[in-house]
Order: sequence, then C-alpha cells, then structure tokens
Amino acid sequence: MALHRYAVLLALLAWTPVVLANGVPNFTTYGQANGLVGDVVSAIAANAKDVYVNSWYPTTSGANGGISTYSFKTDSWTSYGRSEGLAADVLQGLGLDPQGNLWICHAFGVQVFDTSKRQFVASYGPDQGLMGAAEDVAFQGDNLVWVATSEGVGRFDRSKKEWKMFTTKDGIVSNKVFSLAVDGEVLWIGTGSGLTRFNTASGEWKSYTTADGLADDIINKVTVTDKHVWLATRSGLSRLDKKKGTVKNFGKADGLPSSNVVDVVLFRGRVWVATSDGVGKYEGRWKIVGEKDGLPVSKVNCIAAQKDYIWFGTPQGVARYGPLGPGLSFGSPYFLIIVVGLVLGGVLVVLRPGARKAKEEAARRKPEQSEAAPTRKPPYEACGGVPQRQLCTRCKYYTLKGSALNCAKHKIPIAFPDESEGKRLRQMSKGVPETRPDQKEREEPKQS
Repeated sequence: MALHRYAVLLALLAWTPVVLANGVPNFTTYGQANGLVGDVVSAIAANAKDVYVNSWYPTTSGANGGISTYSFKTDSWTSYGRSEGLAADVLQGLGLDPQGNLWICHAFGVQVFDTSKRQFVASYGPDQGLMGAAEDVAFQGDNLVWVATSEGVGRFDRSKKEWKMFTTKDGIVSNKVFSLAVDGEVLWIGTGSGLTRFNTASGEWKSYTTADGLADDIINKVTVTDKHVWLATRSGLSRLDKKKGTVKNFGKADGLPSSNVVDVVLFRGRVWVATSDGVGKYEGRWKIVGEKDGLPVSKVNCIAAQKDYIWFGTPQGVARYGPLGPGLSFGSPYFLIIVVGLVLGGVLVVLRPGARKAKEEAARRKPEQSEAAPTRKPPYEACGGVPQRQLCTRCKYYTLKGSALNCAKHKIPIAFPDESEGKRLRQMSKGVPETRPDQKEREEPKQS
C-alpha cells in the first residue's frame, strides 16, 4: 500500500513540471469593446513590460486605425490615432527599440512614439532618406535601426542622424523586403524572392532561395534562434541551419494547421507559428492551438512573445495566452492535480513506513532525556540564604572557616539543630570519610 502511494506521488511530481512548462490553457481576448482602436490586429510589439498592437478596421470612409497599448496594472487599453498625431491609418510592422520607444511602420515611412511621454516625437520618410513603404523594423545595438521597405532596406545611424538605403545593387536578393532579424553582426533579410544574409561587419552578402531548399521565396517573417533561422512562408515553415546551411521544411502534412505561415516567434524555448488556420507549437512534433483552446478565431495575423505571455493578433481582436495566469483556478484540473499531489505527499510523510514506531520510541526516550537535562537551578540559588542539609552539601560555596561551617556566597555560618549532623558535615568538609551510625555500632565490638 505504501509503495502504491509512493508511485502515485512520484507520478504527480513528475507531471507537475510538465504542466507548468507547457502552461495552463488560458486565453483572454480583447477587442474594440475593450479599448482597442479596431478588432483587426495586423502587428504586435512587446518587451518585458509593454505591449502595443496595430489595429485598423474598415469604415464607409476608408481604413481607420491606430496604436493601442495595454496596462497590466489596470487590465485596460489606451489608444492613439490620427487625432493624437499618428501619420497614417493603415499601419504595418511595429518594433520596440532598446530605449523603449515604439517604431511604427506605415506606407509613408516610420514614426517614433515616446512610450514614457506618450507622444509621437519623430517621423522619417523620403525627405529624410528612407525610401518606400515600411514593413518591418529591427535594432542592432543602441545605435543602428534597420527598416524593411518596398524599395530595399533602410539603415538609420543615430550617432550621425542619417539614413542609408541598401538594394539589390548592394547584394539583397530583392528590393521587396518584408521582414528583418538581427543576429549579432548579421542581418537576416526576408524578401519576396528569398532570404539574404548580410554580415554588417565584413560586408559579405549571401542569399537563399527555393533552389537552396526553402519552402517558398516569399518570406513573411524571419526569426533567429541560437542554431537556426526560422522562415514563415506562404508554402510552409523553413528552418535553416546557420552552421551547416541545410534547410528543413514543415507543412500541413507535418502537423501544421496550415502551410500558409504568416509569423513565427520563440516563446519559452518553443517555436510558435501563426497560420491562416490556427497556431502551431513545435515540441519535436507540432501541436495545434485553435478555437477549441480559446482563440477567438482560427486565423492569426501575428504573434509577439513576452516572458510570461504570448499574444496573438487576429481579425477579431487580440488574444493573450498566459501559461500561469488566471487559468490556474480552483476549478481547473491542473489545480486539482497539484492539490491532490500535495495532500498525498503530506499523508505519505505522516504515514510513511516506520513513522509510528519511531514516534513511540521517541516518546519513551523523552522522560529519560528530561531527567538528564539540567533543568533545576544550582543549590546556592535555590536556598535563598537559608542553610538546608539537602542543598549545602552539594553547593560549591559550602566551606569550613575556622572550626565552623560557613557559606561563602551569602556570608553566613551554617548551623543545623542536630550537633552530630554538624560534626558530620565538618568532617566531610575536611575530607574525613563519613561514618554512618550503623557502621559505628558494628565496628566498636571489633575494636574492644
């Protein structure tokens, strides 16, 4: 029986880390009714503390959109549009730089939003040297800003406050650039005709296309991990080995919800992809996350990851997945698993083999230990200056002064009513062996 309990407890303890690592299904959805500018979300940017979504929605007068930012403290959204200084209605990619400023890509260039002051502070376009409609933005260190546009890649040097454009003349496989990813000194460029690798330190360019094994030449999104470059394409997900240069592709036949992959991110060591028919999570094999799991709709336009949350932009709002959020509630099976595990663990501790026998043995030893413990006060503290036979003979202040017994602690003579007792005590203080009355009676006949 005890072995059975141990087996159950070990199984629960082994399962709990898996539950916590994979997360408790918990989706929270926000839309225009919750403060977003619109329900159609096309881009999300997030860092450790901030989340920004790019929303737009069709109206009779055209497309109106804006930026919405989420407050974890109040669980609410604040939006900014044309009336607050936004330069365009239809927005594309978003990015948060190392200083925490939000860079907004739109048809006329990029705009910078100061997240601390909550205001737009700069705009860059053709007049400043940034050409084409901006699609995506990436940051290299604190100084360089890279922007993907319809006419190549723009680089903004903050120290010089100047822009420089890179095109097919420099080495990009196509000027139609959709996505960028910074990997140390390397810039990965996803275009409409393949992938380009640009070493910003050496100036070396190298491109990859379907001829090199890519699933498709139209690359919607680029994400870099330690060993791989992940490419979201309209024909599947491609994984490029950075060291070997080999490519492995994943499609619907491999477990993806759809081969039309629009975004890819890394969250808690797992690769997540957004497709036109749901979300895929890679754990050696693909797991599909869809409406039955809490997504508002199957179609997902974009993904952004934080430390504790992953966000999904859809045509019907933004969904937040929190692996350890409110989903770990009193009614969830995961909560019950943990509670049962803790209870069983406590029962096993109390009723473990030999526990009762050890408790009884400890109870038997306790009186002996208490008797041996020095719990009583020394005699000279207990007597209070009143000589007592049972205390004085054990006291270190019991001394012989002249021919009389004396207490060196309280400075008083020690005298007892029984003189023979006093004589006996004086003999003991001088080191004379004590002779009891019964011994004297037995010895006297022998001496005579």
